[in-house]
Amino acid sequence: MKKPIRENIFPEKTFIFQSEEQPMSIKLKVISLTAFSCILLLGALMANIFYQEKIVSAQVDQELDALMLSNTKNVVQNVGSQLEALNDVLQSEVKNGLKVSWDVLNRKGNVTLSDLETANWNAVNQYTKETTKVNIPKMMVGGEWLGQNRSLSVSSPFVDKTKRLVGGTTTIFQRINERGDMLRVCTNVEQLDNSRAIGTYIPAINPDDSENPVVKTLMAGQTFNGRAYVVNAWYLTTYEPIYDTNRQIIGALYFGIMQEKTEALRKGISNIVLGKNGYLYVLDRDGNYIISKNKQQDGENVWDSKDSDGNYYIQSIIKNALKLKPGEVAYERYRMTDTAETDAKMKVAAITYFEPWDWIVGAGAYEDDFKEAKFKMQSSITKMVTWGGIIGGIVAVMILLVAVIVSDKITSPIIQLTQAADEISRGNLSRKIDITSKDETGQLAAAFKRMQSSLVILMQRAQKQKK
Repeated sequence: MKKPIRENIFPEKTFIFQSEEQPMSIKLKVISLTAFSCILLLGALMANIFYQEKIVSAQVDQELDALMLSNTKNVVQNVGSQLEALNDVLQSEVKNGLKVSWDVLNRKGNVTLSDLETANWNAVNQYTKETTKVNIPKMMVGGEWLGQNRSLSVSSPFVDKTKRLVGGTTTIFQRINERGDMLRVCTNVEQLDNSRAIGTYIPAINPDDSENPVVKTLMAGQTFNGRAYVVNAWYLTTYEPIYDTNRQIIGALYFGIMQEKTEALRKGISNIVLGKNGYLYVLDRDGNYIISKNKQQDGENVWDSKDSDGNYYIQSIIKNALKLKPGEVAYERYRMTDTAETDAKMKVAAITYFEPWDWIVGAGAYEDDFKEAKFKMQSSITKMVTWGGIIGGIVAVMILLVAVIVSDKITSPIIQLTQAADEISRGNLSRKIDITSKDETGQLAAAFKRMQSSLVILMQRAQKQKK
């Protein structure tokens, strides 16, 4: 019986299949490459999501900012258009009211100054409230003195009849002196004490030493149309000079409607809401609230109000608004603390100036109120990134498991061949190689088997030759 062939057929050389450095195995290389590829792919995906989020966020910021500016601009422009339309209607009513006043006055008779009788007046400057004693001729209408009726319960036939016909306020003025101070001698304009405002006068020179536009216009023989201060409030007015038979200006006839009586407009403006906390408001040039949010600050002076950074933002708003042309809109940005919050937030105000009424109209809104869409988008992106990371991690683990299985199928035949080659090099030519795959490793195993068979034949021949 023949012994298994175990002689070393390569006595002069010994093949070493493993180096002393123990290099990385193919299996480990495949797994490492797969893991690196997964990490690289997942990192690239997450980086792209973050990059795109920044781009989209910047675009959304721009779009929302443009939307906020557009909305506030449209609001103040719409209010400006309403004011123009209302002003036209009221000015038309004022002009018609003056025509009715002239008609009632002319039916009563001519306006003249008495050559024989005078009247003493305690003339009160309607601005400074200073009193000056004057003695001037009695003003007559149809030969009848207008009197000095201060009581609203006692009729002043001419002005009260005009009010019954067209509403509004009517006044006959008498010129006091050469410069043109105009004294109210018959009126239905009310004072704060509910009396007629006779005895008050419009000075030719205002307290700031400027010429009073009403008196200046009248003394030039022209009609004044527009906004004017009357006793204690602003009115939409018209004034025309009254002449004597010598064409000398002896007084003026006035008709006006109180500007503050536009309640529908005031209510509409004070109730407008922009975003969640924004609102519309109206200021005068001195920083007084004419119309405030929900009427809570009407009449309050906010000239010295500061924003969260210490800037006088109301003064800046008024200064910039007074530079605007009709229909123009400017923007003011400042930081404010909302009543319900503690942190200061950016606020933007679109402002316009309505010159006929000397109104600064502003629409203020918090930027955050218009950026809820951005916050929702960022929240969605955060969720997407989180779930992307989770799903990516799961997929990476699954890929690694597949890589382990595949690498095992690739390396197992190679390991088997390596062990077989080692045993054959030691003389064990009977080592069985059990590899049946049809891929490259299977082809390598088949070639190895053929080599093994050839070695066995060579070994047998060598043994026969020794015998």
